[in-house]
Amino acid sequence: MILPKKFFTAVFACMTVFSIIPANTSAGEIYHFTDEEIDSAPVKPELTIDKKIISKEELEANHNQVEISLNVSGADMEYAATGLHICYDNRLTVSDKNTGSALSYLSTMISEQKSPDNPEMNEIFISTYGTSCIGRDGTMFNFTFTVPDDAENGDIYPIEIIYKENEKTADIFSNVSNNRDGQLMSAYVFKNGINNGYIAIESEEDTAVTCGDANCDGAVNIADAAAIIQHIGNNDIYALSDSGIKNSDTNADRQITGEDALIIQEFVAGLYENLPVIE
Repeated sequence: MILPKKFFTAVFACMTVFSIIPANTSAGEIYHFTDEEIDSAPVKPELTIDKKIISKEELEANHNQVEISLNVSGADMEYAATGLHICYDNRLTVSDKNTGSALSYLSTMISEQKSPDNPEMNEIFISTYGTSCIGRDGTMFNFTFTVPDDAENGDIYPIEIIYKENEKTADIFSNVSNNRDGQLMSAYVFKNGINNGYIAIESEEDTAVTCGDANCDGAVNIADAAAIIQHIGNNDIYALSDSGIKNSDTNADRQITGEDALIIQEFVAGLYENLPVIE
């Protein structure tokens, strides 16, 4: 099964109108593969964006600049054609960007634009291409972000891969011919292989961001989930403190909803190793 969604149209994806689909949801459906087929893909890449926690003092010493990398594993010498949208909090600015060692032998393109789908995010479109599968495991791209001067302790700035497609093209992570194995690779990485990141500013009280500690008692447990639900239900009686509101945003979407409480419950149950959970 070969689809007309070739990489060469993906290279110009940043110039076209896309619909947005969060990675890890239905990205594989464009190839009409079943979940079982995707899970059995012969190549199973992992794309990981750094999670950086930094103190205000360290941030000031670095002139508000933080380096973030996009890394790939599980696809050494298996890929050539890629087209990825990286969305980042619009409070950040990109002060530098360069290609990593994994793409030493591939041609690359990077462009920036405002996100047409989410006014709180900006986008970087990155793509690679070559005449053979010579993409390596390792660092694909390095970005230097500048954090705003008014950053506060506990602030979180999401940086995430968002899958996009339209009627002519789609984001891709494939072999040079984009054959069935290449399409399975693309479907797998967008369904299962995305590990999003963030820049987080340490709280003053702790050596780590206290994400999830809604009631500010120094621990993350079911009581925090209950505090969020009560706050949502009646914040006149059960209002969270300013620190509690910051800590409650467990998915870094800048909102306090029932999903934040659910994530805390799942964290306590051991489904997540760290908070926030960014998908």
